[in-house]
Amino acid sequence: MDTSRHVIERLALMLQASILLQTEHMEIAQAFCRSRIGNEHGLAFGTLSPDAPVDLLIERAAGATKAVL
Repeated sequence: MDTSRHVIERLALMLQASILLQTEHMEIAQAFCRSRIGNEHGLAFGTLSPDAPVDLLIERAAGATKAVL
């Protein structure tokens, strides 16, 4: 049986996925969905599938950091 905390966590993941799927970076959205929803990841931070678009992920994260600064 799911706790309310688990349900809210899954709801947040679905919302994140839906926002990513509406962007122009389908590769990033697919990697997110496989990792977070499809459970294709390890237990350590940063363990994405070998075909994940790492360059795009880093570029996107760097751009977000610059926008905040």
